[in-house]
Amino acid sequence: MFTLRHAFPGHNDNEPVFIFVRSHPLAFLPFALICIVMDIVAGIIVAGSLAIRTDIGGTAFNIALAASGIFALFAIVFSLIAFIDFYFDIQIVTDRRIIDINQNRLFDRQLSELNLEDVEDVSIQISGTLPTLFNYGDVIIQTAGERMNFHFHQVPHPREIASIISDLAEQVKRGTSAIGREPKGPVKGIISGKVVDNMTDLIRLGVHLPEHRHSVQEKL
Repeated sequence: MFTLRHAFPGHNDNEPVFIFVRSHPLAFLPFALICIVMDIVAGIIVAGSLAIRTDIGGTAFNIALAASGIFALFAIVFSLIAFIDFYFDIQIVTDRRIIDINQNRLFDRQLSELNLEDVEDVSIQISGTLPTLFNYGDVIIQTAGERMNFHFHQVPHPREIASIISDLAEQVKRGTSAIGREPKGPVKGIISGKVVDNMTDLIRLGVHLPEHRHSVQEKL
């Protein structure tokens, strides 16, 4: 069962997640096209080496086959690394902080954290035909002091995400305690690219809300 009880390292059991998103699948399209072209070229090289086997000497054929095999392996590894780098970049927003997880290649994963009280402003940027048609874009979170801004790249529903973050940050500034913070607008969360407009569906998607916050868990 999909659950967000331990969505990231250091996640508290009583800390509900309201946003859990990756970049929109269409944002991977340029990398996917590159990977497809590389894999096609690799296949053509291997097939070509086999086709001209009788026209070249044994040593030359072995060298050509080895070279084409190495290129094919490189294409597969490149495709795998590109997908892992894309898929494991995750942005999370809870009732008290923002988490940005960046996967850099295979064995380098960075986790950045920003408390909601450090949020100064939230803006969005939607550029291009596909982002406009399919509603995805960048969310830029400006921070207080000398901290670097947070940047959610090509995420779905950027307007709703920006609205939720601004809403929660404003509640912090008004002195609302963490246990009482939740999105007050019509959209209650964005989980895995899905817009959630009520707390019942939020819980069904795996978001843990403390029992004393909502009694809806008893009805599920």
